[in-house]
Amino acid sequence: MDTLLPEELIALADRVVRENRALGRRVALAESCTGGLVSAALTEIPVVFAQAVRDGDPEDMKAERHEFGDIGRGGIRLQAALLALGLLLP
Repeated sequence: MDTLLPEELIALADRVVRENRALGRRVALAESCTGGLVSAALTEIPVVFAQAVRDGDPEDMKAERHEFGDIGRGGIRLQAALLALGLLLP
């Protein structure tokens, strides 16, 4: 995995994803003092994209799975960021 983050941080993020997924939970973050480091650690773990609007009809929620191929974790993060920003466009 090509990452700048410490393995200890990535290992714990992987555990967070696996254990919450097993319980059917979703993870949402609002970071301040970590400067986005928790989000960065979680994005080292392969994720599904979803878009929902507050107070919107749940039937209008979009959820998609994307496979980016064997382009390395850094390449996948770039493609994922481009896709996520596209979802944020009105």
